[in-house]
Amino acid sequence: MLNAIALIALLFALWTAPWKALIVASARQHLFLGAIFILTFLWGYIYFTLDSRLIFHPLLMTSSALILGSSLTLFVGALALLFATLLGGFTPEFLGINFIVGVITPVLSTHALLKLITASRIKNLFLYTLGAGFGGGMLSIIAVASCSLAISALIDPSLFTLNWENASLYFLLMFPEGFMNGAIVSSLAVMRPELVRTYDDDFYLSRDD
Repeated sequence: MLNAIALIALLFALWTAPWKALIVASARQHLFLGAIFILTFLWGYIYFTLDSRLIFHPLLMTSSALILGSSLTLFVGALALLFATLLGGFTPEFLGINFIVGVITPVLSTHALLKLITASRIKNLFLYTLGAGFGGGMLSIIAVASCSLAISALIDPSLFTLNWENASLYFLLMFPEGFMNGAIVSSLAVMRPELVRTYDDDFYLSRDD
């Protein structure tokens, strides 16, 4: 069931991703390939485990979703997860579950937060960079923790117990995750706003007459 959900999400990403826009813009291609490389390195080498079942690592799904868009980020996350698994960072049997928890969940939480920020129509650059970037990164950790607890409760009670006993670790990860995503999004939004797919430079920097 979980593998089917992961596959459906990946097929949706392949179908809806803006491939034409990616092909015609070399800078976006560099971001796309760079994101895969960086995430593969981080997930494959920069992590720690508990009881060989709980794996903690930087997500950076929020900044990727804000820069590349949700659909492309799902595809980027899938490739990075596959490569990181081949490097030994994850157990192959849990590839579908890891995709749901570590990729789909943070992307969806970031997408939902961005929708709320956009709907507010508040013309404040910091609302985007700090709200969506920093806040989105922190929210992604909460979403991942909740999803991990829910799935572990369904498939392995002992894993749920381990997750619950170490739930405080998720709170310790919130600020670093928020800071990294906020820094990346803020830097690109200021220096290369045309590369940030979800950022509207005209809206946030325009003056009301």
